[in-house]
Amino acid sequence: VLPYCSELECVAAAAATLEEKQDTLLKFGLKRAATETLLRLCFDAFGFVFFFTVSAMETKCWTLKSGQTAAQAAGRVLPAFAAGLSSVEVYSVYDLKECGSLRKVQESGKYATRGPDYVVKDGDVVLFRMGSLH
Repeated sequence: VLPYCSELECVAAAAATLEEKQDTLLKFGLKRAATETLLRLCFDAFGFVFFFTVSAMETKCWTLKSGQTAAQAAGRVLPAFAAGLSSVEVYSVYDLKECGSLRKVQESGKYATRGPDYVVKDGDVVLFRMGSLH
């Protein structure tokens, strides 16, 4: 059973900033909105993870079945990527949040280069490399 209060969800969603949203939820003893919890429960139940791609123009969130590889993730982004993938640069969005910057993620050793057979984890930020290994 997942408790849900539509009025509280609307107030939290309408908050001007993330901090205001978190403050509203904390006033009611909640760490996150019920809609976020429901989404996470559904992802887990159906065996999905999410990963991110980042460029100068945009950041995108993608879904992938749990246990799939970087090559399969590349094919999800663009089918032609799967065949030419040589490696991925990867770090966790959770590590980014904890460290505060990409530079600090790199300095902490949590930024890695992996091969096409790397199993993508929930919350990974993935940079696809084509051709020869970097």
